[in-house]
Amino acid sequence: MKHRIPCLLTFFLLIFCQSIQAQTTLTTLPLPVTSVCAGASLSIAFTQSGTLTAGNIYTAQLSSGGDYTNLSSLAAPTLDAATGQYTLVATVPASATAGGGYRVRVVASSPIVVGSVSSTTLTVRAQPGAPTLALQLVSPNTYQYTFCQNDKAVLLSDLVNAAPDNYRVQYDVGTGLAPTAQKSFTAPTLNPTQPGKAVYNVRYVVMDDKKGCNPPEQISSVAYVVVEVKPRPALPSVATTAVTYCQSQSPNPLTASLTTPGAELTWYDANGTALSGISPLPATNQPGTFVYQAVQSLDRCEGPRASVTVTVAPAAATPTTSATRIDLCRGATATSLTATGANLIWTDPNGVTSTAAPTPPTVNVSKTADGDVYYVVQPNANGCTSQRLAIRVVVQAAPTLALTGSATANLGQEVPLKLAFTGAGPYRFKLSNGLSSTAQRDTTISVLPEKTTTYQVTEVSNTCGTGLPVSAVTITVLVPTIRTQGLSSNSLCAGASLLTTFQTTGSFNAGSTFRLQMARPVTDTASASYVDLSNLLAGNGQISGTIPATATAGTYWVRVVATNPKIPINGSISPTLLNVQGTATASLSATPATILAGESAKLVVTLGGTGPWTFAYRDSTDIPGTGQTITTSTSSYTLAVTPAKTVVYKISSVGNACGTSTASPARALITVNPLLATEPLMAGVSVFPVPATASLTVHIDPALLTRPATLELVNLAGLVTHRQPTSQPTTLLPLDGQATGLLLLRVQAGGQTMTYRVLKQ
Repeated sequence: MKHRIPCLLTFFLLIFCQSIQAQTTLTTLPLPVTSVCAGASLSIAFTQSGTLTAGNIYTAQLSSGGDYTNLSSLAAPTLDAATGQYTLVATVPASATAGGGYRVRVVASSPIVVGSVSSTTLTVRAQPGAPTLALQLVSPNTYQYTFCQNDKAVLLSDLVNAAPDNYRVQYDVGTGLAPTAQKSFTAPTLNPTQPGKAVYNVRYVVMDDKKGCNPPEQISSVAYVVVEVKPRPALPSVATTAVTYCQSQSPNPLTASLTTPGAELTWYDANGTALSGISPLPATNQPGTFVYQAVQSLDRCEGPRASVTVTVAPAAATPTTSATRIDLCRGATATSLTATGANLIWTDPNGVTSTAAPTPPTVNVSKTADGDVYYVVQPNANGCTSQRLAIRVVVQAAPTLALTGSATANLGQEVPLKLAFTGAGPYRFKLSNGLSSTAQRDTTISVLPEKTTTYQVTEVSNTCGTGLPVSAVTITVLVPTIRTQGLSSNSLCAGASLLTTFQTTGSFNAGSTFRLQMARPVTDTASASYVDLSNLLAGNGQISGTIPATATAGTYWVRVVATNPKIPINGSISPTLLNVQGTATASLSATPATILAGESAKLVVTLGGTGPWTFAYRDSTDIPGTGQTITTSTSSYTLAVTPAKTVVYKISSVGNACGTSTASPARALITVNPLLATEPLMAGVSVFPVPATASLTVHIDPALLTRPATLELVNLAGLVTHRQPTSQPTTLLPLDGQATGLLLLRVQAGGQTMTYRVLKQ
């Protein structure tokens, strides 16, 4: 029992505390406004019932539909004793998102009591940031605008970007946050008449505070414009303000000097294009008046421009002539030079001037291939002469031609010959090797001597006549040799590999390869027809090749050759005469190809290659694989056969000492025609002559001709080749269209049919 008393006491105290707490309430009243600016103060009224403990703190809370956020307040709420209402002033966070749907309530901390939500739905209005300008940003919210002195004035509003709806821009002077007495909604004019700096600030001001909010005075809501006016430098000093030249005269550079320390000097041409360098050369190729300007610039601000007027007076027209190059031969009679123009002034190659046209001398040949140059000009009234017309005079002599080149060369190697001329071209020349050509100047040609050769100039000429050769060139041709050695074997089959050795002397040209060749011996060795052997291998003085499988049996010459590009080298013929044994071949024919049953025919086997031969043959009636084998030394072998029916004979294999072949067996067809049944002639029918040649006479007893008889000629294939009705006792049958050999005569007369053999020769 003594333990139950404390427990009951605790229970009643808990009930009591809960009873007190349940009696305390907070009621958040309607707000005095329905919208508020972010960062602004908001008055929140509420009532309270019940008692709160000491140390209690009231806090306003804000929600946009989710969790509630505590709002800061500067002081405790005030109580209106008359109405019993508390008023708590809280600050809406500057970071609150603009929009509607916000709700407010008040909570107590001791004990914890959550007040009711105000019935007012609150809208948070956004505050604009600082204005932005279309200028260079030099630091946060600070822009730079630079003038050169006396530039065109600018309205500050032209530099500020458009303001948001419901706002306008307020302009002020200075760097402080709070507006000064100079604040204005009218944009100031930036008039750069005096060098120096000024700072302007701009901010947004709301037009209807129910739709927007004025930003607080803080760095982030004000933009500053630093306006600087830079001074311009003074006028530069020019050496002269006017200069005159003749057309195409060489000009002097224009000069100017700085008058402002630290400035830079720039020149502009008559088109207003900036020129590189500080001393431009005026253009004098066209007549006219051209104004050049010099200007100083300081910190990218140009000062006034100093002008220099360049006058280019027109030159006289350039004289003309029918030829600007005159070619003369040494010793020829020359005439005076001519040109079209007035008051012409001539200058000879020595620089001597004259109003008389000069006559070129022809005593000596021109020292240079380009000759001597004479100049002529035409003056005009303003003293500006024309451009010079150059007339070139070339005095030539009959040419000479010298040859130089290498002393030795391998056979098949092209050798360059250098041709050096004297006199003036074009030249015509002819060499001892038959080459005839032209050249304009010294040149190089290539020759390909096949033996030691001396090249000489046989003719050289130019427009001044025929000259003389100066030198000749002898080129010694080094001819390599190939000696073909004896063969490793003097008898080989066609298709076999042939190996031989060879020796060489001298040098062969780059790219040269060795080949093995063979040819049938002929009386004239130069006319032998050699063929290359395939599958060539060469090295260490040995070479091998494959004799063509189709080579005809017999004896052959063998030699080694070198391709030696340009001119091949033929080696000597091997002292060993090669005997090529032909591989065995066989062909088969039948005579005659068509026979009658019981008759015989001949099979002719024609053998190729080198004998003796062994061949096997069989016919298509034999059991596969069986046949007969015959060995013979005769290249044409004849077999007599008597087939019982049409049959194909074939050579299944043929061979000799070079081997046996079963490829592409030879075949021959013998057609056997069966004998047609014949009957003895009926009584009263006779046939003559037998055998016949051109015609056959048939006699029929008139007693058998009660109606027309029919005569038919039938070939051994059973086809009727001629049919002839007759009512005459004697009938002549022509045999012109019938094949030579056995025919059958079929006679139908008196109701009977008889067949008789007839032989046409």
